[in-house]
Formats: sequence, structure tokens, C-alpha cells
Amino acid sequence: MKFKILLIITLSLLLSNVFSQKINDLFDSKSETKITWLGIDYSHVQLIGDFSQFGGAGSNTTEKIRDVYFPAWNNFVYSESVKYDVNKMLRRSNIDINLEMISTINENTDAEKLQTTKSIEFTDELLKSFIDDYKVENIDGLGVFFITEYMNKYKQNAVYHYVVINNKTKKILLHERVNGICGGFGLKNFWARSFYNAFIYIEKNNKRYKKKYVTK
Repeated sequence: MKFKILLIITLSLLLSNVFSQKINDLFDSKSETKITWLGIDYSHVQLIGDFSQFGGAGSNTTEKIRDVYFPAWNNFVYSESVKYDVNKMLRRSNIDINLEMISTINENTDAEKLQTTKSIEFTDELLKSFIDDYKVENIDGLGVFFITEYMNKYKQNAVYHYVVINNKTKKILLHERVNGICGGFGLKNFWARSFYNAFIYIEKNNKRYKKKYVTK
């Protein structure tokens, strides 16, 4: 009987710890909470402008952008990890990387719906509906990712939603809409510059995020 009571208490404490993980853990270098970079979600991106011919890259269809460039952009955290450094962005030294879930979502994007002439701004409700579909319950701790709102060739910028969630509850703990200016030669590098600049912006604003979101 005593063993059962002890087991119930232990499980209750474990569950309480899982569901009570807060944004404070992101900014506490001593926290043991696991933090995972989940990648860049392009599944709802709005492509504005002509992407078919781009800087000598040949003909680009929306299917090619989905199948070739979505994974290529996400893989920069591996292929050019010094420049696209999520640890540096978050000012931490122990960020895990798990792109599997978002890679699957990107692969299943309806390419015919990507091209548009005018973008809409994602509301909090719309972002929550996207995140509700995420399969992250099996990943411990906090999840960090971008949801891409649009990529505008005319304005030469992309807008990303920087989001941090509790993976178990999918509760949004931090959210900011970030503008990324593009640059460079070729479609892949041109748009990669946009999230590189978003990385830099977030790194520079970490103190502001901490002041705004951390609770005593």
C-alpha cells in the first residue's frame, strides 16, 4: 500500500514538472529542461512574386521549391552550422535539433496553394491552429521554431513567426513576428539570408525577450 502511494506521488511530481515547464527555462543556462530547435515551417508560406526564374537557378516550380528548397533551407543548421547557429541565436550551448516533424509537414504542403499575389497576416488564432497539428508530444521540454508567413520577391523580404512552446501541452510561451531581409546570389542563398537575419535579430533581442516573458 505504501509503495502504491509513493508511486502515485512520484508520477504526480513528474507530470507536474512536465506540464509546468515555462519560458524561464529558455533563458536559464542552468535549467535541465530540454530545448529543441524544430526547424522552419513553410507549409503555410505565401510566395509573392515570380519564383520561376531566379538568379540563374533555372526553372523553379512551386513543387521544386517545396521538394528541394524547403529541406535545403532547413538543413543549413547542419550544412553551415557555424553561420546558422541556433545555440548562438538563443544564447545557449545545449540546444537539440530535431527537424523530423516539420520536415514531414513541409513535404506534405500543397504546392498549388503556395503562390499568391497578396498575403494575409497570421493571427494568434491561426498560428495556434497550425501548432495544434504538430506531433511533438513525444519530444520533451520546449520546442523552438519559425512559421513562415510570406516570402516577397518584390520587397525582398520574408516574415517569420518566432515561436516557443511547451511540447507536451503545445501552449505558446513566446511569439514574435520577425522580418528577415534577403540577399545573396541564387534562390537558395537569397532566401536563406532572410532567416539568417532573423537569427541575428533574435540573438540581439534576447535580453528584451527575457525581460518581457520571464516570471519571477
